[in-house]
Amino acid sequence: MRALPARAAGARVRQRVGYAAVDPARSRSPAGRRDAWRRSRLLALTLVLAGLYLLVALAGPRAVGLWVDDSIYLCTAKSLAAGTGYRHIEMPGEPLQTLYPILYPAVLASVFLIAPEYPANLPLLLLPTALAAAGFVMLSALYCRRYLATSARQTLALGALVAVSPAILSMVRFTMSEFLYALLAIGALHAIERGAAEPEGSRRGVGWMLLSALLVAASIHTRSIGLTLAAGSLGFLLWRRRLRDAALAIAVLAVCLAPWYAWQAWAAQLNASTHGALLLPSSEFSYRAWAPDQIGETLRVVLQNSFRTAFGLLYFQLGLPVEAARASLAAWSWRTACLHLAAYAGVALVLIGFVQSARRRLRALHVCAAVYAALVLAYPFDPYRFLVPWTPFLLYFLLCGARASGSLLQRWIRRGAADRRIAALPAAALFALLAALFALEAQRILRSSDAAYYFRVAPMNFAELRALEAKLPALAAPQDAIASTWFAALYLATGRQGYFVWPLTDPHAHFYAPDREWWNFFLTGSPSEQKRLEREVEASLVDAYRSAGIAWYVDHAGTERMLPVIRGFVSRHLDWFEPRYETPGRTFRVHRVRLPPRGAEGAGGAAAPAVGAAVQTSPTG
Repeated sequence: MRALPARAAGARVRQRVGYAAVDPARSRSPAGRRDAWRRSRLLALTLVLAGLYLLVALAGPRAVGLWVDDSIYLCTAKSLAAGTGYRHIEMPGEPLQTLYPILYPAVLASVFLIAPEYPANLPLLLLPTALAAAGFVMLSALYCRRYLATSARQTLALGALVAVSPAILSMVRFTMSEFLYALLAIGALHAIERGAAEPEGSRRGVGWMLLSALLVAASIHTRSIGLTLAAGSLGFLLWRRRLRDAALAIAVLAVCLAPWYAWQAWAAQLNASTHGALLLPSSEFSYRAWAPDQIGETLRVVLQNSFRTAFGLLYFQLGLPVEAARASLAAWSWRTACLHLAAYAGVALVLIGFVQSARRRLRALHVCAAVYAALVLAYPFDPYRFLVPWTPFLLYFLLCGARASGSLLQRWIRRGAADRRIAALPAAALFALLAALFALEAQRILRSSDAAYYFRVAPMNFAELRALEAKLPALAAPQDAIASTWFAALYLATGRQGYFVWPLTDPHAHFYAPDREWWNFFLTGSPSEQKRLEREVEASLVDAYRSAGIAWYVDHAGTERMLPVIRGFVSRHLDWFEPRYETPGRTFRVHRVRLPPRGAEGAGGAAAPAVGAAVQTSPTG
């Protein structure tokens, strides 16, 4: 009899948050059959959306390597499938991978076990991304409906807008871990909300909390930034005074994560002792180089990332036309001012929507979002990719902020008189504008071709890369090491191992120098960053390439800022870097590297920097 009040209380809580307890009697009732029909319809819609995403991914050319990370994921997955361990098989010596968590490569490895031939298996390799993206979109819309009190019409409109957003459509074309992480994260948020609606200690509540903790652990095994999800979930439970649930979550996380961190520490030590001559610093074993070191340095990163987040939202999430953005940032003008105002207005609307939503009722989503944002602002890497897992809720908060501005407009125009049409006007206009921009972006993505691959970050002529891939095996012997920005993709296509062209020794100095111009930092670097790269290359490139055994250097007319610096060094030492091949469109140039013996090179041969064991160029996994 004592359990009856608890069950009754739990039922009242579940009714308030928008769902009822599932019991055998209900499952056999007409209402239960309707619930089953809704779930089957939701599953069918998810599968249809996943199929559409897969078609988008396969509509254009094979684009593996555009992120660098995507081809590294495939290389480590191929190693797992071959039974050689979690290794960088794309690099000489095949060091252990210690930076990116293992879950997503393990998923890809299962594809290599089924269909080992690359690139014939690329459709299957892209399938997990499509499924995860579709599930993420559907669960996000369901979260808004159940826990953020959106109406059925609002949920449908928001879900449709999210499904065709540029951030989603662009990323489904790559073997990247963002969507698997996002799916696990939104699943964890659903589970923690369901558990929080149950009496603490009840069997159902413990079950949901256990599921939530397992999903949080899986998200950390997918992307290291999942630690923010763990911190936010624990913060939410403590705020709700659910101490036993918080203790359960901590215990589950400790058990699930301890093996990975123990293996990571062991593998990093093994790499340091056996792979000390690689073309990257030992700090690339871990995130230490990316961690805050000095207060002033961190504050500078936070300030610059605040600007970068504003432009990332406008440019990558909201579909600002590429040509308009580049023209506005090329030189200061009235268009530059308008671009800045639009970016800051977008961030302001998101913040207003976030605050209003949290004031109605604080959810686990709000706490996790705050922790996530704090880390992203302090992390010395451009935030635009970190916004991708939050795309549905960025759009939700943006439209909420627009509705709030509409209410203010209604009060100002009508002096308090009720007029829902005026209040809804800003949100409706913003929705229509976003729908038009997203449709234009989708059209450009679907029209991508080998010669003109549409990608906001770095447009690419993949016909040029195919020409390089066809020629490279005839130039380089199987044992030759290649320095290239596309080193992992070239390994997948040709079997030739290599490294990135130059180590990233200090991201704070390379990307967050104090002399960056505040109005166009999104497009260009700074004089001090350029001079630092020039000094590093002039002093250390010869010894670094010699110690790494580089036999070929592949120049790329891309957007990486270090390439013009290395290109200038190469042009001054053509006796060391012999030109051997140039693709028809002059996108890639292949040089045979013949460095002089140590001590005979003259200028440009100072002692090499400390080099270590792992290759990553944008360590955000």
